[in-house]
Amino acid sequence: MKRLAAKKNDYTLTPRQLAKELGFGLSNTYRMLAEGVLPSIRIGNRFYTPRSALNRWLETCGGESAAGLRNKVDRVSPPNRTATAGSHFAAAVV
Repeated sequence: MKRLAAKKNDYTLTPRQLAKELGFGLSNTYRMLAEGVLPSIRIGNRFYTPRSALNRWLETCGGESAAGLRNKVDRVSPPNRTATAGSHFAAAVV
């Protein structure tokens, strides 16, 4: 039995297509889809992004979903880098 070639779908993007189009890594694309940062429809364990939703998301620069990601990043405190006497960091600051 001959297998039919997959029909090209211009209406939705798979995570792999989305990652390629946006220039993101595939792992980060999946993470952003799972967290709701990127627009998607989930069917079972598969993500699909409607092209129209992606275009709206790009026009608004991520809108509220990007703000949610920024809040998560802001909550992570950077390591305390105070210079103490005798530390190699203090010597480099001079």
